[in-house]
Amino acid sequence: MGTAPNGYNTPKTNWAAGNVPAASDFNRIEGNIYAVEEGSRTIDQAQTPSSNQGNLRQFLDWFANRIKAITGKTNWYDAPSKTLEDLNNHINAASPHTGHATTIDLNTHATNNTHIFYAVCDGSANNYTVTVSGITSYTEGIAVSVKINVDNTGASTINVNGIGVKSIKTADGDDVVSGDLKAGSIYTLRYNGTNFILQGKGGGLKGLVPIYYSATAPTTSVIGAIWVEMSTTPARQALISQDIPADWTIQDDDMWLRILAGQTYIDNLELDIIAKNIAQAKFNINKGSNNLWQMYSDKNISIKLPYPNNVLHRESGVWKAKNAYYWDGTQWVKFFNGYNYLYNSGVEYVPFETGYTAGIGGTVTKNSDNINVYTPTADISATITAVTSQAINITGAKKIWIDWVNTGSGLSVNSSFGLITTKTTDCYTFGIAKINKSGAFTRVTESLDVSSLSGNYFVAVEARKGGTSNSNIKLYSIWLEY
Repeated sequence: MGTAPNGYNTPKTNWAAGNVPAASDFNRIEGNIYAVEEGSRTIDQAQTPSSNQGNLRQFLDWFANRIKAITGKTNWYDAPSKTLEDLNNHINAASPHTGHATTIDLNTHATNNTHIFYAVCDGSANNYTVTVSGITSYTEGIAVSVKINVDNTGASTINVNGIGVKSIKTADGDDVVSGDLKAGSIYTLRYNGTNFILQGKGGGLKGLVPIYYSATAPTTSVIGAIWVEMSTTPARQALISQDIPADWTIQDDDMWLRILAGQTYIDNLELDIIAKNIAQAKFNINKGSNNLWQMYSDKNISIKLPYPNNVLHRESGVWKAKNAYYWDGTQWVKFFNGYNYLYNSGVEYVPFETGYTAGIGGTVTKNSDNINVYTPTADISATITAVTSQAINITGAKKIWIDWVNTGSGLSVNSSFGLITTKTTDCYTFGIAKINKSGAFTRVTESLDVSSLSGNYFVAVEARKGGTSNSNIKLYSIWLEY
């Protein structure tokens, strides 16, 4: 605490009736009054205020402590770097900092049409309207993020604040197509002076990697690039306009890619393609039973595949599975030599789901390295099937392999693996090609001969039981051999 004033004496506080003040008493009283007014004292600026009550000495210490805190100086009595008036003038100055945004700048930015506005669309499919504050005219570079209210079904337009109807285009200048704008999704549109351009659609490569067809390993720096090893490097082809024939009769030197997936998957596939260093190229999706991608001028094509190892190649009128490699950044690593996995140790190259069921209690569980197909003992006739979510085109395949085990117990433990025509078909009874096994068995790899079959089938693994037994299948891998 700070010191008492210089010359201050402790007052007499025990006066009693009959006491007669002496001259020294009057001198002490007068001296203390003078000391409070004129006496020198030392302030303790380290004293922090603790309440709203205190004596004069405490208040003087507290005031000094707060002044020091406000100025930031070492001592309360040191001159501050800036006065309150200085600070007030600085705050109100038009340009207080060189190179920093001013109030005028901020006001200008608030009405600048080059930053992105947001609104929820109104209107009908293909004819969208939005209302946003701050846009009074269309200027090049203006952008709006819009939440679509209804799916588009074809070429679409947008009208912002009633200024005028403008087409929505891709970066390539094409109209958007059905399904490009999904209800509930948010898209950014930027005005190019003529149309609103859907950002991120067209004009770019999205997850593309080059695919090389050659007799010798190509040189690349693209991690994930794919090389298909050919007996000879294919020649360039002229662009040919033709549909894919129903019987797959094509010119012997044409190169084709066949996607091993069903109609639904192909119909919903987003195809991105760019041709490099070639004369011409053509890609075509045939949405019939063939499920083909047709490719000409295949010297060097970049394409996004659903899973790149699932391709076949047509040479001299015959479908052949070639060695395929991917570039890991250091070397070419072989994919699968004529094999195409549907499922392998936790990886679903084609999704699996629950298919045919009977009774109660059966489960299909996806674990880290297997799919568990299980029927409990509680229901004497429980049956359950794990099946591919889409039909698989097996044309050209020699065999379909499975790696599995059944650790069930009891007298009536049954397992089935095979091809079915619908997801809900009982594979054990109605499988087109199938393996039926009775009793538990240790882990084994076995195959079905499907060389005589063609077309689309669902692949199924079925657990069934009878009595008080249980069937407990673990599926580790399923793949096609060509």
